Amino acid sequence: MIEDKKNHWEKEYNYLIKHKSNNNTTNLPWDIKKHDKNLEDVLNIYDIKKGKILEIGCGTGNDINFLCKKGFDVTGMDISKEAINISTKNNNFINVKFIVGDINSDLPNEKFDIIYDRGCLHGNPELIENIFFKFEKILNNYGKIIIISSNSKSKGNDYATPPLLNMKELILHSDKFFKIKLIKEIDFELAEGYESVLGYLIVLEKNN
Repeated sequence: MIEDKKNHWEKEYNYLIKHKSNNNTTNLPWDIKKHDKNLEDVLNIYDIKKGKILEIGCGTGNDINFLCKKGFDVTGMDISKEAINISTKNNNFINVKFIVGDINSDLPNEKFDIIYDRGCLHGNPELIENIFFKFEKILNNYGKIIIISSNSKSKGNDYATPPLLNMKELILHSDKFFKIKLIKEIDFELAEGYESVLGYLIVLEKNN
């Protein structure tokens, strides 16, 4: 199963590299070439100015670039080696490191203040309880999980497939380990050439 996921994402990012080399403007739908404004909003709402952040499914590093400039110590993780290669080239900061790995089996053995996800967890619904169990182990007390996901109410966009992560399931499994601080419907911005779709912004906080 993990190998299937690896092969899928390597194919996606190899496609991106190929089209870039041909000066083609084709984009991966989720790669917006800048940080997600919803992440910035959460950091401002909770007045978070520093700390250690793990971004799962970091892709090409758009949000990592933003977080490093803000002074956070960032670990970027992705199952795709090609994605990590691109992200490494895009982010030459001293306060960032990268891991190639799967979130269900390769999480780093260290503590974080924030775990950040933009579009990764909603593709792993069958693993969500186990993933939250592991997140709880590496998150500091009162640490936060910031999740940006798609929303099943989205209509009229080829990329706006219903999210695989069911909101009721997320609430059920997160309640064992975390307090729900925020659930908000948002615009999930997509790359140039794709219309934004409806999404969720979710903030969880670890119980003391």
